[in-house]
Amino acid sequence: MNKRSVPALLIAATVASNAFCATGNLVIFDDTDENGFDHPGAICTGQIIFGETAVVHSGSAAVGVSKNIDNNGMGWVAPTAYSASSDYDGISFWVNAGSNQTTLTSLAVFDALNDPHFLHLEDMYGAPLPVNTWIQFQIPFSSPFFAANSSTPPATVQTICLINHSGGGPSEFFYLDDVALTGADIFKNGFDN
Repeated sequence: MNKRSVPALLIAATVASNAFCATGNLVIFDDTDENGFDHPGAICTGQIIFGETAVVHSGSAAVGVSKNIDNNGMGWVAPTAYSASSDYDGISFWVNAGSNQTTLTSLAVFDALNDPHFLHLEDMYGAPLPVNTWIQFQIPFSSPFFAANSSTPPATVQTICLINHSGGGPSEFFYLDDVALTGADIFKNGFDN
């Protein structure tokens, strides 16, 4: 091998390794909004307790979403539209139904054109969400549960919303914590079988 081919191989290896790396997770909310995500600007954010401290999954604060109003929710607008396949391919979060089980809670993903794509958490869980129990959801944006609700998987992600349709009294809430977009990983498609 001549001396000129060694630097060329190193450059090619560096370019290849940079081009084919997984994206890390991007935190949306832990104890507060993170990484440029904005909850007041989300079209679905309604009657909430931002910075709830009595019912928390981890850290010092969560978000309480009132069940008193149908179609009430909590959401975050991203600082930019993300690709749902090459930037972030899913979402992870913890939810607690509070003092009464939930029967219909929607995850709505609004794309860069502000078109909604939605699924129901209870469909994914297989039952109403149980009382006073933290449950983690890790939902790929390619989930077939979007189609099960006559929706489509999003191609881009601009706004994330979690919306109550269960009904309840003025003192009933469900809770959200530790919300993050999950990094797209090209190795999921068979590169490292």
